[in-house]
Amino acid sequence: MPGLDSPLPSVWNPNLLLVDEILSVGDETFQQKCIKEMKSIQLVVKTVILMSHSSDRVRGFCDRNCLLDRGSLNNLGKPEEVLRSYHEILGLGRDPTEK
Repeated sequence: MPGLDSPLPSVWNPNLLLVDEILSVGDETFQQKCIKEMKSIQLVVKTVILMSHSSDRVRGFCDRNCLLDRGSLNNLGKPEEVLRSYHEILGLGRDPTEK
C-alpha cells in the first residue's frame, strides 16, 4: 500500500482492498491522514472491505455493509440498517453515537 506521505501511484490498481481498523490507530493527525488517504483510495479501488467497530467510520466510508456474528452473516444492507442490527446484538438497542 502506498505511504501516507505520497500520492497513489498510477500503476497501483487493485480490485479489492481489505482494511482492518487502521483508521482507529495513532493520534488525531495520523487518523486524519489515514481518512484523507482512504478517500483517495475509494476513487481508485473497485471494492474496499473495511473491518471496523466504529459506527462513525462505517457511516463515513460505506454505502453497503455486512454484519458477521460468530462467523455467520447476520445482515447485509445499507449502513444504518446494519448498524441497527449490530447495536441490537450488543444489547444497546440503538447506536449511542447516533444524533
